[in-house]
Amino acid sequence: MKKKMIVLALCTVMAFSFTACGGNKKETAPTTIAEETETSSGAEIANPFVDCQSLEEAAAQAGFDLSVPDSIGDYSEKVIQMAKEDGLDLIQVFYTGAGEEKVLVRKGICEGDISGDYTVYEKEETVTEEGMEITLKGDSECMHLALWTEGEYKFSLYVEAGMDSAEMVEIVKMIK
Repeated sequence: MKKKMIVLALCTVMAFSFTACGGNKKETAPTTIAEETETSSGAEIANPFVDCQSLEEAAAQAGFDLSVPDSIGDYSEKVIQMAKEDGLDLIQVFYTGAGEEKVLVRKGICEGDISGDYTVYEKEETVTEEGMEITLKGDSECMHLALWTEGEYKFSLYVEAGMDSAEMVEIVKMIK
């Protein structure tokens, strides 16, 4: 009888330990730059972006214009959006290609980093080109993010697949 009680007690302890160790595992996936976010209460934060048919339409709504290349590398399909609310006036252009990777260009008037990319990159360098100071961020293989300012406007170029510094700077020079 004593052995049965010990075995029962051990089985109960093991069952509780499996439940305790595996019950609260929560996996999270990184979010993309323009996804809507949920608060801890489960309520969604409203997406401030409005789709626009053209850069001219976005400029009319935002109060400033954005000039971008027709394509960036193999990325030629564009989605144009603008946002205008307290502390944020922004136009963004998503470029997509054959795969799921994206390129995102942003121009706006705001405080802080305009990119929406809060990744901590292992590599950061600053280059000066045509009087512009451009901060490039990436990893050991390539750059993913460029940040620069012209007058009151902040700009960002995010390349999901990455590219080398020189190529990224050449694209930055085409964005006004």
